[in-house]
Amino acid sequence: MRYIKQHWLRILVHIACLIPLALLIWDGLHNHLTANPIQEITHRTGKTALILLVLSLLCTPANIVLGIKQALPLRRPLGLYAFFYVCLHLFIFSVLDYGLDWQLIQEAITEKRYVLVGFTAFLLLLSLLCEAERL
Repeated sequence: MRYIKQHWLRILVHIACLIPLALLIWDGLHNHLTANPIQEITHRTGKTALILLVLSLLCTPANIVLGIKQALPLRRPLGLYAFFYVCLHLFIFSVLDYGLDWQLIQEAITEKRYVLVGFTAFLLLLSLLCEAERL
């Protein structure tokens, strides 16, 4: 009980970060996705990853500008959940949508700007994760 009182915000962040995944699974099991479910899942995971990434980046300014010290310990879980959703997004894009056809994936990366930006963002997050693990 003492742990919950001390870390209630961190527990809330974990629950809030898992809600989009639970909703995605629920909608998938009950056929509440759109006519193109792969596109819907790709958009949802990408949007969730982007929101969580922005929230993790806002923790430091929230501490510096607003003086909210409770935001600092939330950076890591928010960033890790963002990376989880990015990996899920990339998996859905490359495996479910393109069937691991590397030629099609390479064409998509070179022809579509949003795919190039997403792939670049994945590589940047991967390097941030590797850097954080070394610290």
